[in-house]
Amino acid sequence: MKKSFNIFYCLFLVTLLSSCSGYHFKKRSNPFKNYGIKHISVPMFINRTTIPNISGVFTYEYMKSISAFPEIRITSGAHSKADAIMLGILDSSNFAKSTIKRQSNVFIDGALAKSIGARQSFYLPSSVLYTLSLRIIIIRRPTKEEMELVSGDLGKYISQNSKIVFNEVFPITASVSKIIESSESVDEGGVVNFTRNQRVFNESIEDLAKSSANTFREVVLNAF
Repeated sequence: MKKSFNIFYCLFLVTLLSSCSGYHFKKRSNPFKNYGIKHISVPMFINRTTIPNISGVFTYEYMKSISAFPEIRITSGAHSKADAIMLGILDSSNFAKSTIKRQSNVFIDGALAKSIGARQSFYLPSSVLYTLSLRIIIIRRPTKEEMELVSGDLGKYISQNSKIVFNEVFPITASVSKIIESSESVDEGGVVNFTRNQRVFNESIEDLAKSSANTFREVVLNAF
């Protein structure tokens, strides 16, 4: 009787854990196996945003995300011998002010006012919100014309078919707080405000690429 109770209790725990949020046992070595995809090549993502030099880190993180599946071979570039090609298109509004919006401001007064010299005091953005999107397409053995079509403006309207096995848009939004310090002398932190803020922004892009790639991997796990 005790043995039967232990078996029942174990089965109950397995059922409970698998139904709770945050617990799942889904793990696939190759979610695209049914499509005959074992080799995926990944060309550099296309950057159509108003923010320069961000495609490299997204390409790297998405390649790393797919390479986590042990039965999938990943190569860079658009190889004709690959079973499929993964295309990434980063996009944003055509207007920089719509892509990067002020969230909060700081008024330039006190020590900061001395840093700007004889100019009239003004408000400086202390944190900004930037909004992008990333479309990921996985297409089997595409021709050059097909790649141009799916990566163009009409590509977002193309549904999945025998060649396109994945076509989804991921929203990307993040907030960045700026470093604002006075620069009355060469020894003060404000002398390198721009350099430090650029580093903060680059780090936020890297974190965003990682979280976006992880989301993509979870979507793939649940979609196939």
